[in-house]
Amino acid sequence: MTIKMLYNAHLMQQTLSIQAYWIHFLGLGLLGLLSGMVLIYLARRGKRTGDHPFCAQCHYDLAGIIDSADTCPECGNTLAVKRAITRGHRKTRVGLMVIGLSLFLAGSSWMAITSYHAYHKVNWYHYKPTSWLVTDAMSEYKGKSQPNLDELLIRLNANQLTDEQCKAIVPEILKLHASTVIWNDVQFKRLLGDLLASRAFTQIQIEQLFRQNYSATLLMRPVIRRERGFRYDSQEMFPELGWGASIQFVTTQMGRSLLLNGHVYSKSEYEPSAGYKASDIHSSVGSTQNLRKPFLKEIANGPARFEKTVQRTVQLVKPIKSEPFVIQCTVGQDVKIVGKDEWVDTFEVKEDQIKPMNDAWVASRVIAKQRDTQVWVRFDSPPVALAMGVWLIDGEKHEKMGNLLVDGLAADQWYRIKRYATMKLSDQVRIELRPDQTASDTQMMLGAYWGQTLFRESVPVNGPYVPSFDMDTSIASQLEKTVTINRLMRDSDNTLSFFISARKPPKRVAYYPVGPIQLQSEMDMNAHPADSLSVQFIVEFDPGMKTIYVRLEPNPQWERFGKLDVLPTGLTMLFENIPVPQTEELMDKTWHGKVIIPENATQD
Repeated sequence: MTIKMLYNAHLMQQTLSIQAYWIHFLGLGLLGLLSGMVLIYLARRGKRTGDHPFCAQCHYDLAGIIDSADTCPECGNTLAVKRAITRGHRKTRVGLMVIGLSLFLAGSSWMAITSYHAYHKVNWYHYKPTSWLVTDAMSEYKGKSQPNLDELLIRLNANQLTDEQCKAIVPEILKLHASTVIWNDVQFKRLLGDLLASRAFTQIQIEQLFRQNYSATLLMRPVIRRERGFRYDSQEMFPELGWGASIQFVTTQMGRSLLLNGHVYSKSEYEPSAGYKASDIHSSVGSTQNLRKPFLKEIANGPARFEKTVQRTVQLVKPIKSEPFVIQCTVGQDVKIVGKDEWVDTFEVKEDQIKPMNDAWVASRVIAKQRDTQVWVRFDSPPVALAMGVWLIDGEKHEKMGNLLVDGLAADQWYRIKRYATMKLSDQVRIELRPDQTASDTQMMLGAYWGQTLFRESVPVNGPYVPSFDMDTSIASQLEKTVTINRLMRDSDNTLSFFISARKPPKRVAYYPVGPIQLQSEMDMNAHPADSLSVQFIVEFDPGMKTIYVRLEPNPQWERFGKLDVLPTGLTMLFENIPVPQTEELMDKTWHGKVIIPENATQD
């Protein structure tokens, strides 16, 4: 059934309902009203009693003259004719008057009630002129009730509007879109989609719709050191227009350029693949770059200006197809360029904070692997933020491992500094945290940091470290229900991928898989009791295997996930006899494992 047929059926139903009200009004209310009026008249007229004579025409009292007069002294009516004289006084009939008044009031009340309901049953907005309806509808987007807008949508969907009337609505929609924030209004999206579908928008108006309120932002550090790293964040902002099922567009070309004092600092262009739906044009771009460009020699230290230009070639593809057009936005920010060795953040030391700062550094670790070396430091609520270079001192060897940033009063957690290099270290080394401007160069705002070197002596390299775990075995059966392996798939390169899922486990879980498999990358999972988490793992295995087993081991590095006050379970889980797909296929099944209870374990 079409929209127009539904609309006509609605009007017919409304008409029948109104007719029913009017039948009740005429058949009951009016009948009671008229009956009451008749009875009131009859009661007021009353019934004659007695033998007193009166002129039938003017009601003149003829007592004493009836026998001597031939005509009425008052009006001259001949008294000799039949029925010229009436006899008796009229007396009001009280009972009949009460009944008449009751019928009159009941009929009046019934008419008022039925008239009220009949009035409110009518969709009076249906009879509004379209120009009046459009004006009122545009003012309803911020209101809770939208009767004018509802009627406008009904007329539009029922093809009750002419092409000229549809086109007359477009300028009002564009004004509203440009001046108010109504893009999340469902009725606005519906009306906009319907008008686009009815081809009420011209190409110029479509371009205006896309260009107005399109903007971008640029944020970067106000002071930038020459030849040092800096970061900028950029975001495109474009109001929603009912994307998805109703309105879609494609970006056929995209270009971004960053200029410094008019010189092109960086530039990127690309053409998205065919069918790319830019249904989420709210894009954010973050980039960390070094302030190293040949033309910077022409720019002296001091005030400078960065400008970011974003340009898209856009084409509307649904509900109609438009011609491609360009939307562009430019935004800028003033900065100050200083020398490469100048310190611009505040690094300071206060005497009363020296001990709290040393106490805040609660633990250290050094892990030396074949392909990388890691330094782990644990801080709990440092009184001042830290911007540090992390150094390893091993005899005469001084190696910078990287940079460390810690927020002031940050919660207790581990920080890892990793360097992809094989380093031959002694059994024990010294860790130094040296205040370093480079560590904070990529922060967006200038800040205040700790200004004194911190160190730890005799930190063991690859020393034994056993983190704490929750060894409560009473949760074993719940773990077996909530922690599963699913969606096993064999890929063309003879790797296996599967998901480890935790659906609201009884306690925190932090696992990594082991078995006759080799992880292609460092992957692990961390889920809290309220979490529902699935993590995909990609592993290498012997292609000749028919089945594999997977053992989920408690992750000894769980502390780097933070929330050190919530211990994960230390129970191992074993999944056995998992079939290996023989071809590139997906086994969309779920496997449950068994908890391995440690010897001499007790329930908490």
